[in-house]
Amino acid sequence: MTLGLVTGAIAISTVPVTYAQDYLANPNQLGMAGEMPLTPEIISKVITINEFALNVQMTAQERREFADIMARHWHSDGGQLQQTVSQLLPAYDQLMQLPETTRKIARRSTVLTFLLGLDKNAAENDEISILMLRAYRRVHPPLLQQAPFVSAEVADAFIDAYLFINEIKSGQKAPALSEAARAKTRLGIASDFARMPESQRAQFIEQMGRATNLMLTWPKMESWEKLLARAEVGAPLSPQEQQMAQQIRHRLNGHSMQMAINELNFMAQNQQTIMGSAPYWNPSTQAWEQKGGIVTEFR
Repeated sequence: MTLGLVTGAIAISTVPVTYAQDYLANPNQLGMAGEMPLTPEIISKVITINEFALNVQMTAQERREFADIMARHWHSDGGQLQQTVSQLLPAYDQLMQLPETTRKIARRSTVLTFLLGLDKNAAENDEISILMLRAYRRVHPPLLQQAPFVSAEVADAFIDAYLFINEIKSGQKAPALSEAARAKTRLGIASDFARMPESQRAQFIEQMGRATNLMLTWPKMESWEKLLARAEVGAPLSPQEQQMAQQIRHRLNGHSMQMAINELNFMAQNQQTIMGSAPYWNPSTQAWEQKGGIVTEFR
């Protein structure tokens, strides 16, 4: 029983979740698995973290179904469910302390991977995965039927990741897209994703995750790390900065930071394949411009 649970890398929503009525009415019915009691608080936390991971608010009926599935499997899966939950709960309290913006970016970096995992588990009749996919599709319908997991929220994660890459490259804050431009770009991403072979989809998802993780860490990165990132996405550098970036590359040969930066380079080179040229800052005109692609209006 996988329960479709997210990993500790995903943060937690602060929105309270109503306890399943069946268990509130008779808490003595709550089961025990080893030394760990299945309490309403545990059920609530597991529901909350799954709600947050998919940015949904489950209905009262869905919460009751979720709680019932947990209770039925608490004794019958050889302790697998209890072990999964026991690993999840410590991360719950820690991640609850993260700022809301950080939680949102963390969720976006993994939502598509999480959805694909739920789909795989649902194909194996995992009850919670089936339930969570149903809740997700109710709240976040697909943009195209050919790409059933690319909702507006998923597409926005890709858009914002590419805009962030261009912010690194230009040194300027990305413009606010008009709703019409964003809607058109979302459809373009869904269409591209629908045509991709599985191998390219996996690479696409990984690149977006790396860029989104960079968004999380950027404010706390050292100046040399930011310099290297700017160099790899093609930002204009002074001769002194170019020399410094080359020295850093030499020192980081084989380092995990270098591998992450290489992904940024690849992502920047393949922007037009994914969504056309994202907005870029033209120093000569002091304005945001674009060459081809979908995004043609920013406000």
